[in-house]
Amino acid sequence: MEYLVQNWQDTFDKTFFLFEQIHQSGFIPDIIVGIARGGWVPSRLLADFFFIKMTANIKIEAYEQIGKMDSTVKIIQDINIDVKAKKVLIVDDIADSGLSLELAINSLEEKGCNEIKTVTLYYKEQSKIIPDYYATKTNAWVIFPWEYFESIKELNQLFSQEGLGKEEIIMKLKTIGIPSTIVNSYFM
Repeated sequence: MEYLVQNWQDTFDKTFFLFEQIHQSGFIPDIIVGIARGGWVPSRLLADFFFIKMTANIKIEAYEQIGKMDSTVKIIQDINIDVKAKKVLIVDDIADSGLSLELAINSLEEKGCNEIKTVTLYYKEQSKIIPDYYATKTNAWVIFPWEYFESIKELNQLFSQEGLGKEEIIMKLKTIGIPSTIVNSYFM
């Protein structure tokens, strides 16, 4: 599996690039809805860039572990604000299968949104939903800075099952781009 490790500056830059795309398109949302958990950081940044205080989250679970989808994608926590007759921007970190975006769109349409647009930092061609706005197309497994420790834990288990020892795992994690200080801290 190919990995693409993001840092905070990459995330900020991609989100600002997306803000410019959205702004130039003329779409100004009334509400920004982040798909929890991956959409939290970019949705908060977009809310700041747009000067929008009306934000919400919808928590959707789709993955059991790195590279392994759950058998069902489901809403764990629905949004808690009225979106009827509003223009909504749905934000997630990546459109991988597209199932989370599809579920969020369907849920918000049922609640009477006036217009819905979607934005992700990354888009994969196998996604059944092409986001209205995305920064980068990739086929790699993207590791975001807000999930370094979670990713290390899961990759440690995966690499251990492949027969790698602790030192080999540490070197591999650093080689794929997870910051050395984070890797070292995890294995203290």
